[in-house]
Amino acid sequence: MSLQVQAPRIKIVEQIREEPVQLERKLKVLVVDDSSYNLFIMEEIIKLISTVGETVTALNGEEALALISGQLQYDIILMDIQMPILDGFQTV
Repeated sequence: MSLQVQAPRIKIVEQIREEPVQLERKLKVLVVDDSSYNLFIMEEIIKLISTVGETVTALNGEEALALISGQLQYDIILMDIQMPILDGFQTV
């Protein structure tokens, strides 16, 4: 027996693809979550948005702070609240 799961269509992403915003440069996004599954899903959704150029991931707040404190700058940061080491609240 096999189980097939279909994800619901995401209307917001469909609207973005139909009416893309024109930016001077592609956005850089940092996604922070301790679940590798959640990181995978977020990366796949973000790939559908044409205005995003690069997605960087971190597994906890400590990794995120190391990335942020370097020379890299991010346009958008998506942060999980409950994570080991440093949670989302402690990180921000």
